[in-house]
Amino acid sequence: NELFSFFDLIITRTHYAAMDSLFLGVLRECQSYIQAYIIQRSKEEMETFKHDVWFMPLIVRDMVNNTEDERALFEGVIVKLKAIKTKKAYIYLMKTPIAYHEDEEWKCPDEMYLAAYHEGDRVEAFAVEERPRVTKENGFMSHVSQSGDCCMFCYNIFSAERQYGILIGEIAPEDMSLLYFASMQIGATLRYVEISHMQRNTQRTLEKTLAEIEDKNKVLNFLSEYDELTGCLNRRGFVERVITMNKLHIGQKAALIFGDLDRLKEINDTFGHVEGDFAITSVGKLFREAYDGESIVGRIGGDEFVMMFVAKEDVAKDVVQKIKDGYRQLNKMVEKPYYIEISMGYTEFVCEP
Repeated sequence: NELFSFFDLIITRTHYAAMDSLFLGVLRECQSYIQAYIIQRSKEEMETFKHDVWFMPLIVRDMVNNTEDERALFEGVIVKLKAIKTKKAYIYLMKTPIAYHEDEEWKCPDEMYLAAYHEGDRVEAFAVEERPRVTKENGFMSHVSQSGDCCMFCYNIFSAERQYGILIGEIAPEDMSLLYFASMQIGATLRYVEISHMQRNTQRTLEKTLAEIEDKNKVLNFLSEYDELTGCLNRRGFVERVITMNKLHIGQKAALIFGDLDRLKEINDTFGHVEGDFAITSVGKLFREAYDGESIVGRIGGDEFVMMFVAKEDVAKDVVQKIKDGYRQLNKMVEKPYYIEISMGYTEFVCEP
């Protein structure tokens, strides 16, 4: 402006056309130069602004990628703050986020913790359990390296009504908006991280609950299908399984073997129900171990057992004999004051619809 005013003064006071033309030419050149300079400076400032602003989404990206490692999370943030012209930067966090509402009186927190910082080229982030503690007594500046006058800015790290901590940084006043923008990004991302942790905890709780339900269902299914004393299928479980086995082997030969424990009432009345249970359990074990292939064994009454399996002819007879040999051998081994004996029969048939 001073230069243009000077040229205007000269042009208005000269009476020579040649001089007017000369000064007008010089004026045009100066205007062109100044305009080019302003455009170039604007481009440089825009490039610098774009470069600084580009780091903001990177802050979010790095934080989201390190939700399981808070030390790495804040180390990445500090590195980005260092890249946007902060000479120093410090991130202080509360132990747990605090929700502030407009109608509530603000209360200064008793303590905060230094999560990460950089001072020049020095960058350091702390694990949660290692973070230096800040109180009303020692204050934030106790962790700040002071080497003369500096201009520090402080911004809340918050999302909606939840405050997570503060961001303190040394930066040129004309760039302070970048630090504010960074604090907003950090706060929003911390809220996302917090919600992600809550979601994962809920998911783990749900998975644990579902696993418990599944285990309980298995127990209920077992109780509804199996005889607790012998481990054999009960009447319901046996019928359901043999229907399925029959459907899977249409046209093939199969066998049913029935067995009835003799004199169970006499054993119970004379020697007690513990001995009666022993006799019943022994018969169930003999049935389950009598056939080497796939078989279905059920206890369908107090002293009644039944077995089904798919096999060729004459196998059922051998299985019956094996059970008989089994209880004879058992009687010799246990030397009970009673005799375990089973009345048995079998039938062979072809599986049909």
